[in-house]
Amino acid sequence: MEVSVDYNMDEKVTIKPLNLDGRIVALTITRDGLEIKCKYYSGNEPKYDWFFEDELEHIKEKNVGFTE
Repeated sequence: MEVSVDYNMDEKVTIKPLNLDGRIVALTITRDGLEIKCKYYSGNEPKYDWFFEDELEHIKEKNVGFTE
């Protein structure tokens, strides 16, 4: 079985079901597929939960400064 991972440790992501941004802190492969653990904040409290790839979205880097 070959597994391809489209996410990296410490990458910032949007957690779609929660509509919050988070950071990837762990990856694991289970019989249900790739599960990704994210740290995020709800209120002022840090939270950690597992999500599947389709529940996350890459955050595109924002350009700052002048562009050509």
